[in-house]
Amino acid sequence: MISSTDTIFATVCQRGRQVYSTVGTGFTSMSDVVGRLRGAASGMVTLTVRNSSQGWSRTANLYIA
Repeated sequence: MISSTDTIFATVCQRGRQVYSTVGTGFTSMSDVVGRLRGAASGMVTLTVRNSSQGWSRTANLYIA
């Protein structure tokens, strides 16, 4: 669960290279995080999201059209 006051770090890697990174607050769901990343890359990417306020991280492979 993401609270709007949590600090979120998001990184997108493609073919082993970091292509996008952002830090922010105001996210309320993983959909908000993915929405921020649209346009940063297309195709198969690895998304790593870290919530420093709650102390968790998640990694997912996604296809962005």
